[in-house]
Amino acid sequence: MNLRIVISLLCLSLWASSIRAQQEWLYTQFTMNLFDCNAAYAGQHETPSFAMRHRQQWTGIDGRPISTMVSGHLPVLKNKMGAGVRLLDERIGARQYTLASAALAYRLRLRHSTLNLALTMGASRIGVDWSKLNVLDTDDPQIALWPNARWAPFIGAAAFYARKNAYVGVEALQLNSANYQESDFVQRIQLKSVVGFHQKVRTDDQLQMALLGRWSSGGIWQAEGNIMYLKNNRVGLGVGYRMQFGAMILAQLHFTSQLRMGLSYDFSTQSTQQLDDRSFELFCGYTMQGAKTKSVRYL
Repeated sequence: MNLRIVISLLCLSLWASSIRAQQEWLYTQFTMNLFDCNAAYAGQHETPSFAMRHRQQWTGIDGRPISTMVSGHLPVLKNKMGAGVRLLDERIGARQYTLASAALAYRLRLRHSTLNLALTMGASRIGVDWSKLNVLDTDDPQIALWPNARWAPFIGAAAFYARKNAYVGVEALQLNSANYQESDFVQRIQLKSVVGFHQKVRTDDQLQMALLGRWSSGGIWQAEGNIMYLKNNRVGLGVGYRMQFGAMILAQLHFTSQLRMGLSYDFSTQSTQQLDDRSFELFCGYTMQGAKTKSVRYL
């Protein structure tokens, strides 16, 4: 990796560590499917690829966030472009949040790298399950404002630059800041940055390092990083740290070059934290076999 790439990675990692992160849902194992955090990654495997995540956050708290995300992407027009979809369902107590988006990416092939540029569009929905609430004042006018779920459309854009063993990506979502129909809720602009580096240690071993930063309008921010060692291209163990929260333990198992699974465990290291805020996340991904199938472990 040349000096320009090293400088780019360092600059972006410093920027990611200083931003104020996200309004959207969390995901610890972002490196196992980069399309989930950057739409411009669509088609990068050069064959269809699918993934599912399920996260139980703050397991000791009643009404905790429970999130499920499914996604898929594939190359189109002889690998000149990529297309993909992402679907998210999140429940936090009585609050229900749903997001559906589609992305189209164009690939620029450079001398020793690729640059993907993508546009995204979709819609998100916010609703309240009143059956989970004990309403004391049934005449409260606020209740009448939420008889049904509210939808709002959004647009976004992304860029993803990749070399053989390094990548840098940025994605912006909800650039239009639309309202959820008649309600006072407004979508916040979201910005995500990801940077990573892969290095062969032995013939079949690999060291992976990655940083993820999130920011949403209103000054909400978050940054995290992890490092993982993949043994024999099959079993991976890693650790990470999320700013203002704590540590993460990650494990990967690659059954074949197509099927992979991951499990992560997050726990707070803040001495002032009094709640049971441990979190678990399960990941499963499958990439179809093809004549030019690229391993997801190498870009």
